[in-house]
Amino acid sequence: MKTCVIIPTYNEAKTIGELIRQICSQELDVVVIDDGSADNTRQIAQDSGATVLRNQTNEGKGASLIRGFNYALNKGFDAVITMDGDGQHEASDLPYFMRLAKYSNSG
Repeated sequence: MKTCVIIPTYNEAKTIGELIRQICSQELDVVVIDDGSADNTRQIAQDSGATVLRNQTNEGKGASLIRGFNYALNKGFDAVITMDGDGQHEASDLPYFMRLAKYSNSG
């Protein structure tokens, strides 16, 4: 199942790099939507291995998620997991979600 992790961000330079590296180490694609950040979130996300879509102005989390979902649909992803970029969600939880998705699709 081709899965990507979508992370809407706004000024998350302090936490985004490590989160992306942890996700990429699990061989998942990461799509960051930088929602008009004033810091270097975009550059850190790119340097850490994410595909970055940038909103020129802050449009809000909902608009960023919609943009990410549209990207995932256009790129042929079968599934999406969303995470926050502030460290609130743990990349170590992703295998659990992946197992649940595989289990629910097998029945």
